[in-house]
Amino acid sequence: MFLKKSNAIVLSDCLGIQKLVAGSPERQLTTILYHQFFFGEENRDIARDRLKRQCEWLVDSYSPVTATQAVNSLGRNDLSGYSLLVTIDDAKLQVLDVLDIFESFEIPLVLFVCPGWSDRGNPIDESTALMRAVATLHWYDGPAVTIESGGLSVQIETGMNTKVIDKVLEAAENDAQFSAVELAESLDRVMPGSVRQVCNWSEITDLASRGVEIGSHAVSHVRLAEQSDRRLRYEISESKKALSAKIGTCAHFAYPYGDPGTFDERTVEALRQSGYSDGFITRVGFANGSIDPCELPRITMPEAVMGQAEFRARVRGGGIPFSVIKKFVS
Repeated sequence: MFLKKSNAIVLSDCLGIQKLVAGSPERQLTTILYHQFFFGEENRDIARDRLKRQCEWLVDSYSPVTATQAVNSLGRNDLSGYSLLVTIDDAKLQVLDVLDIFESFEIPLVLFVCPGWSDRGNPIDESTALMRAVATLHWYDGPAVTIESGGLSVQIETGMNTKVIDKVLEAAENDAQFSAVELAESLDRVMPGSVRQVCNWSEITDLASRGVEIGSHAVSHVRLAEQSDRRLRYEISESKKALSAKIGTCAHFAYPYGDPGTFDERTVEALRQSGYSDGFITRVGFANGSIDPCELPRITMPEAVMGQAEFRARVRGGGIPFSVIKKFVS
């Protein structure tokens, strides 16, 4: 049925493994994750044709559902009809070039957005300036510099700003002189915007108006379980507030990276306290009514050109690690 290879498996009977791991495929949720759709210098028409073939097979083999429908059905334990959820992380601009394909096949999408990233495509606004500043600090790539803003003085340098961000968040809570707008302006001067890669607020609002569910991917795409309590709460709760203010609602969350070590009991509790209905991770697997809704598995599509046979195998569970399968056959 399978061949062990570097703790991964190559499957000849993917449906058999799917049934072994999660029970009857008809009564479980298959969730797939895309990050991008175009790779390298390949012709975009070729890439779009590849996605069309993938979508055609998906609707022939599954019943696509929205994230809200999926989570509600899991809660009632009444999933049926080979339910499929398609998710997209990071809100890269590429989604604008493929939305029409998903629409033509009537496949609902949920798009997970980092507000701190998306805000850099807009003029600085007081309501979102702190998120913009936090994301810029986290991803700062440049020489060591000192930033002064409203009585706050911090030195920033590449990859070394975790404590700086905690200091900024503390000042935002407790220092009346602190100005998030001034800080964001100062950071924009030392780290000018590069070529925009993710959707801005206008584009996200338009996507929502076209039926795409919008969820949070945290403020700045950080490994949440490694952060202080203050940073953890901020990343989870403020991203929800910002997205709710922009589009009216934000019930869904996807952990940045989503691999073991990026979520734990603290992150799950923070999700629940902030009012999210669910949390998606990147552990390969399938969901049924017994699973914790704050740790829903997803099958990640590789960020590389992939043939149709490999795509089908992955969706059926062909990327499940051997260590997981072993639990069910030992």
